[in-house]
Amino acid sequence: MSSNGPNFEKLNATNYATWSGEMQVWLQASGLWRIVNGTIKKPSIPSPSTEAHHSAVEAWETKADKTARWFYLMVELEQRVHFVNREDPVEMWESLKGVHLQRHPGTCFNTYDDLFNIRKAEDESLQTLINRVEDCMKKIKDLQPDTFDLKSLDEELASMTLICALPAEEYSSFTSSLLLKDKLDKAAVHQAFVTEDIQQCRRAADMSSPTSTFSVAFCGPRTSKPPLCCTWCGKLGHK
Repeated sequence: MSSNGPNFEKLNATNYATWSGEMQVWLQASGLWRIVNGTIKKPSIPSPSTEAHHSAVEAWETKADKTARWFYLMVELEQRVHFVNREDPVEMWESLKGVHLQRHPGTCFNTYDDLFNIRKAEDESLQTLINRVEDCMKKIKDLQPDTFDLKSLDEELASMTLICALPAEEYSSFTSSLLLKDKLDKAAVHQAFVTEDIQQCRRAADMSSPTSTFSVAFCGPRTSKPPLCCTWCGKLGHK
């Protein structure tokens, strides 16, 4: 391992796709990656054991400690919270992956939105533009399940188009509820849209009908007492 360590940018809240690729390559070059991906597991010590068995465990633990140390040093301060109570480099790597690659609709939606909104900056080279697009595409691929195919892509794009077509202010709560779902296939989106349409119509009907059954039941019937009438002079307002 180089005494200087990695020379790329530390992990922050937005660069996981790039950082994870660079970190993997650096670990491979340093002979540490197979510990992280679980190929080389910690040796067990049989009974009876020999000095060779203990040496093998010592060698593995030395590499694991180095890997964990570099993980800790190669993330920004706010990212170290994901390493609390974790010293195993495999657990540390999986923890970061779980945080930054949350495979739920909201993350996928935002990543696609980032991709479609990429524009060339005024002083940006075309190569840099290509790199930004490729980084965004890597994020999308990392978020896709292993069973993802062209049919899944078609449905995902159709769902995104429907959600993007909604006026932001009027449907902000509805959009947020969709993106919090565990799964967002086209059928689920269509059903949610139909349900929301029905609810909108019911709300509109309730607002235009103040004497609806619900209003009467909630407020109770309105009654008024007849004015008092004087039995002596015949005038209203007193007895």
